Amino acid sequence: MTDLTGLRVVVVSKAAVERVNEAIRSLFEVDEANSCDKTSELGVDQIGYRSIHFVCKLGSSRTCLPEYSNYADFKFEIQVRTVLENIWADASHNAIYKLDGEVPPELIRRLNLWSAQFEMFDADITELTERLKGRKP
Repeated sequence: MTDLTGLRVVVVSKAAVERVNEAIRSLFEVDEANSCDKTSELGVDQIGYRSIHFVCKLGSSRTCLPEYSNYADFKFEIQVRTVLENIWADASHNAIYKLDGEVPPELIRRLNLWSAQFEMFDADITELTERLKGRKP
């Protein structure tokens, strides 16, 4: 285990995910070897868990300050995903990992079908919000 604590950032669109990812990379020292983009691990013909996981340290710009010096070697994880990715992750985790016994294949298939639908909704939400940015209310 590389991190002692973690947090999750949940945003509305994939475009917002990208903006948060850029902010994390600019604010913290990212441990690339232990960070991953779960979405990119899925093949083009696969659906399922989507989230970006950053394992980070505060970095020298912060740990040189007295209030952060005790935390120089501590790592933490930041998970970044959309609202729909979060709904699917929570639902599938509760169904698959928290239930005793084997989960029937038809229920796993339904969870995966949700993932596919949510991925399409995420793309539509991102397109809609990006197009509306250029318009004034």
